Amino acid sequence: MFMERPYLYEIEPTNHCPYRCIMCPNGLGWMTRSKGFMELRIFKRALTALSPEQRLLRLHHFGEAVLHPEITSMIQMVTDKGLVPLISLNPFTLNNDLIEMLADADPGIVCFSMDGFTARAVKEIRGIKMPVEHGIEMIRRFCQVTRSKGCKTLKVLQTVMLDRNRTELEARDKLASALGGSDFCIYDAPNTGFGFDSIIRKHSASCHDPALVSREDCQAPFNQVVVLWDGGVAICCYDYNGDTVIGNISSETLETIWNGDKARQLRKLFLSGHARKNPRCRTCFKAPQRPVTQSEILSVKNTRAFEEERVILNMYERSFGKIVS
Repeated sequence: MFMERPYLYEIEPTNHCPYRCIMCPNGLGWMTRSKGFMELRIFKRALTALSPEQRLLRLHHFGEAVLHPEITSMIQMVTDKGLVPLISLNPFTLNNDLIEMLADADPGIVCFSMDGFTARAVKEIRGIKMPVEHGIEMIRRFCQVTRSKGCKTLKVLQTVMLDRNRTELEARDKLASALGGSDFCIYDAPNTGFGFDSIIRKHSASCHDPALVSREDCQAPFNQVVVLWDGGVAICCYDYNGDTVIGNISSETLETIWNGDKARQLRKLFLSGHARKNPRCRTCFKAPQRPVTQSEILSVKNTRAFEEERVILNMYERSFGKIVS
């Protein structure tokens, strides 16, 4: 009824974040769990739990991953496992030294999360007061350095679609054109509100996609996990407070956690149509409000995680050729 070994959707190097993004629970100050940085021993344990079919690993969750002092070691460890590491970062966090370090680690995919292209928009959306030119220059510098070093790093300029930035997409497109190359692309990311329809309606009313709230029900308890910075294994990639934690990988194997009582109880809620009894699921528009049948449980090859991986890696392979695992 569920995968023998779940897809490891994200690892959270840290949940520290200097930004106050208007569409993020962490930025809105809703996160109450403790903050910290993942120890490398926990990171290593997480890497031993990967599904054999998995080829991509996201090194971010609810924090600015590149703030972790050992992020380059983490990237290298993922590469050594034969996977493509993906990190998402805010270009305003970068500096020349960090760019050099990241380039030497040769991350597979880097998403520059930039949602405003004027100083006012950056302040209103990201909650920081900083010249927009700094973020743009850091992206330029990153492209220059990775290309000069011959890195096989796909650069993605990602913009969350918000009412506030709809008029700035032309400036974004001009920047992308200036930086263009086979290793650079743009991505218009939907504002998922991390499951909160209220966030979507407040900040993305003009570009609100009805499919966002009517798409298929969540099936995360049957096929995926996220590892938080302290080793907590959560089911949900929208889980900012650890409400779906089913165990801790620092003291248990993922196999034990995945087959344990907490995981089974959460699946039971979903199967019986009572998913919203879980605190995180209660406010999530993707949580099913009806019983989930066994026939609706997706197969390994058809899970959302594997489908997203396929799309992302197709983009990567168009730039750098077939991945040899």
